[in-house]
Amino acid sequence: MRSAPDPLLLSLLRGDEPAAVSGDEWRRAAAAARAEGLEAWLYRRIARGASDVPDDVRDGLRAASAGVVARALALAAELATMLRALADTGVACAPLRGAALAELLYGDACARPAGDVDLLVRRADLDAVEKTLGALGFRPVDRRAGFAREFSYTLELARPGVVVEPHWTLAYPPFADALDMDRVWARCRPGRVVGEPALLLSSESLLLNLCLHLIHKAPDVPLLWLLDVDRLIRREAGAIDWDELLALTRSAGVERQVGAALRSVVDLLGTPVASRVLAALDVTRPAWTAGKAWRYCSRSPACGAARATPRRCSFRLLDS
Repeated sequence: MRSAPDPLLLSLLRGDEPAAVSGDEWRRAAAAARAEGLEAWLYRRIARGASDVPDDVRDGLRAASAGVVARALALAAELATMLRALADTGVACAPLRGAALAELLYGDACARPAGDVDLLVRRADLDAVEKTLGALGFRPVDRRAGFAREFSYTLELARPGVVVEPHWTLAYPPFADALDMDRVWARCRPGRVVGEPALLLSSESLLLNLCLHLIHKAPDVPLLWLLDVDRLIRREAGAIDWDELLALTRSAGVERQVGAALRSVVDLLGTPVASRVLAALDVTRPAWTAGKAWRYCSRSPACGAARATPRRCSFRLLDS
């Protein structure tokens, strides 16, 4: 079970201005921020004030923030190269999370830590995407030939120091193919990411993806990801079409997952989500059991792990 967040860090995330904070409290908050992917955010937060922060804490956060910036700059350069190459081949692409999210929510592509590059592309373009990225030196990481395309939600390609994941859906198994991606693509709009032309997800599609990503990785999710959801809702309050979000979730059958994610940020950060939205997402659906998941996965003749035992299979559930 996840431990309670550090009180000072949580107070700062909620936008409070704590008074009379001791040096030890700052040190505990900085240590917590390290585990939650929030060191760069916390450094930017204390740079606006907080004169009582000990020098060792401030220096440590500055150094950590510099590391985040260095990695983000490298990934931003890689993303820019990918966007240009894909545009040259006529492949539509919407960057997911990473630099695109950092620019939108934090005003700077380097303000948020990222480990890899995620792209949204059309399933029909996967061959062109793989060929284009291959020309940039990326090679497929395909542990079982053909399995990812048939049963996953993304390819994985890598070259030393960089991993790129071209997704063809915003959802995750077993709901990956249930989401109406034509509807998602129709609501994308042209824009720029890291200075390059790119498609941008609608506010509703982005929120859906952040919520599903959070639940997909649960319970090992950093507070950063909850902060992302909170900031998106607050920033886009007047732009989010909640009825469109509800329609997307219903069509894919992921109301429970999105509802759980939204309730978690509401409870933790006081995120303003209308009660009617939460009520609409409070539905009961038949649970996916481990046996059902095993049968779903073992349809693939490539999945030897599924033939052996479901516990060894890498197939993940969003719901249980």
